[in-house]
Amino acid sequence: MYKYEGLVIHQSHDDEGVIEVVENNGERALHFGSPARQSSMLIATRTVCTRFTPEP
Repeated sequence: MYKYEGLVIHQSHDDEGVIEVVENNGERALHFGSPARQSSMLIATRTVCTRFTPEP
């Protein structure tokens, strides 16, 4: 299944909602049921690219 411009490689649900891992162009991103990314990493280097920082 394709979502957020990439291939959904994992999807599960918890008490808060949907958790999805989406792969696109050598990058994997974590989504919580919306287009906003929680975090992402490059597959080749396994380096974290971005992290979500909540506002105070």
